[in-house]
Amino acid sequence: MKTFISSSPKETREIGKKLARIVKRKWIKEKGNILILLIGELGAGKTLFTHGFFMGLGYKETDFCGSPSFIIVQEYKGNIPFYHIDLYRLNKFEIIEEFLEKKGIIVCEWGEKIENIITFLWKIEFRIIGHPIKHSISPSIHNFLFNYFHINAVYVAFDVESYMLKYTVNGLKALKIQGCNITLPYKEKIMKYIDEADEEARIIGAVNTIKLEQGKIKGYNTDSIGFITSLKKHVPHIGGKKVAVIGAGGAARAVVYALLKENAFVMVFNRTYEKVVKLKKKFKNIEAYPLSQKEMLKDAKIIINATSCGLNKDDKMLFSPSILKKDAVFCELIYNETPLQYEARREGIKTIDGKGMLIEQALISFYIWTDKRASSNQLKGIFK
Repeated sequence: MKTFISSSPKETREIGKKLARIVKRKWIKEKGNILILLIGELGAGKTLFTHGFFMGLGYKETDFCGSPSFIIVQEYKGNIPFYHIDLYRLNKFEIIEEFLEKKGIIVCEWGEKIENIITFLWKIEFRIIGHPIKHSISPSIHNFLFNYFHINAVYVAFDVESYMLKYTVNGLKALKIQGCNITLPYKEKIMKYIDEADEEARIIGAVNTIKLEQGKIKGYNTDSIGFITSLKKHVPHIGGKKVAVIGAGGAARAVVYALLKENAFVMVFNRTYEKVVKLKKKFKNIEAYPLSQKEMLKDAKIIINATSCGLNKDDKMLFSPSILKKDAVFCELIYNETPLQYEARREGIKTIDGKGMLIEQALISFYIWTDKRASSNQLKGIFK
């Protein structure tokens, strides 16, 4: 029996092609029938592997429409005839043996096991879902940690449009995806589709991490502690300071919650004033303002952009950093430099990007999923 391990979609397809070359050499030498058994959770990994294998045998992509891994038993005739059998839907090996017997296939001996059985083991799967998602470096972080701790798992980004969110959550459960991160714009919306949430996530009203536990999806919020851990590395003492938070979505909720726990004086600004008024009903100790009153930002010692504005380089700045005090600290939750962060730095204002928060919240998510504790020092090379 041969086992192949993959850590990325590209590597998965290449493993399929590599295995096909091995099979072709054996087939040419022994002229035997081939039986492929794909073992693991149904999903993109198996599909990519199967496509790679088919193409490695000389088939064109048009020879297998859609996903071959959804076919229970399929006979293929081409350069090398073989059978694809999907174990995900077959729970008894006797069914396979019966099928082979009817086909008149002779099973040869290969060492101690059956010559014709090659096993592909797909890793435990984790996801991040959002829209857009192509900018995310979370897969780099978690796949690095899985490799570091020798955990047989893979983490993949999935772009999910809003109307598919409910079905995606159901799919995560059906496919037994062990864990998932939730990013913009679904941190609040996801809550109505999960089975339960921990106390902190319920208070914040947003979830960025979910875990499959005994068939149920449980939500957590690691943004809050991830943010404050990162901020305190730059500003150790936050209590009593006047802090302005721009935004009223899931990320902003986590930031506000963390700041209030540190006894900061929190002002929240948002372009849609109704949203920040709604936020004040949950967090009564904050002051709520429309962003049109941006001149009040000059009173803040720490200013935090908790919106998605700046994710695209052509986004207009929410305000001019020139109105801020020179001893202020401007903090972005977006980890790539935004126009607002760039201009603030040009004004001589200390700036903090979102890389620290991203890493700190990821480490907590990783611990929730694996019970393994890692440190930010282990991830220093991720952003190079």
